[in-house]
Amino acid sequence: MDPKQVEVLDQAEHEPRRWQAWKRWLCTLLVIGAGCGCVVGYLFVKNIAIPTYQHAKRFERAEAMFKERCKRSGVFIHRTVQDVEEILLINVRETGQLADGQFSLSDPYGDDYGGEAYIASFLEHPERARRGDATARATRYRAVHAQYPEPGRYRRFRYVPLSQALKEIPAYRAPRPSELLDHRPYLMSGADTDQAQPRYGLRFRDISTREERNYWIAGSSLQVVDMYTGEVIAERVGYLWDPGQGERSGGRSPWMVAARAACPEFRPLPGMDSNATAEIVQLGQAFRFVRQVLIPTSVKGN
Repeated sequence: MDPKQVEVLDQAEHEPRRWQAWKRWLCTLLVIGAGCGCVVGYLFVKNIAIPTYQHAKRFERAEAMFKERCKRSGVFIHRTVQDVEEILLINVRETGQLADGQFSLSDPYGDDYGGEAYIASFLEHPERARRGDATARATRYRAVHAQYPEPGRYRRFRYVPLSQALKEIPAYRAPRPSELLDHRPYLMSGADTDQAQPRYGLRFRDISTREERNYWIAGSSLQVVDMYTGEVIAERVGYLWDPGQGERSGGRSPWMVAARAACPEFRPLPGMDSNATAEIVQLGQAFRFVRQVLIPTSVKGN
């Protein structure tokens, strides 16, 4: 037989074997590919698609709840009182409350100055600068009564001359170096008092429910109370929520971000930078509310 014919016959004989080998490899690759595709698909659905869907549904639910609660928010003034010189702070805000977490009833909407700075925000200063925004220029109260720093013991806080303050301050805390070195003519001091408490008091409270906090919604009530009758003569109700639902990546603070999604809104005040953040506008909010109800008299002395 011709060698060329033999070669052709050999090729014809081996061709089916080669094709069968390729089919086996092809089937193996298809099976592996399909398996990888299933794994990738499963991981995508489990780690991306489902969480994205769940987050979208959660966001939708939280937003709807927040909008519903906004219908209850606002400032409600039933009556006002003129020429008020002294007020009672029924409770005093502390510092660092926003770090308490999702379910701590620390009133994130009402976030304001804390401690002595909160008390000072209500007090008229003998040398108050006549500049800045309208709130900074607003007349404040001659004295503030509060159970501070220890509960159950009322003090009457006001600004007094330095020499008098240094006699009174050690009764509840040590004088600060800055107070001694700056030679300020006036310092805020809180002296024990046996005077009758002011008729009108201010209190705040967190009105959030567990369900609301589960969706990062916080409610706040700020009330002016007639201490003689127990009547609430004015109230401000506010709500805020975190659209990120507690996301903390990159140092994000959920309740600080939530202040930008609040009702009533925290808009820059007259004289403020138009780009002032909601967290800045929050400061001093308790005083801005109460002065609409308890109209301070002009302060001429202590």
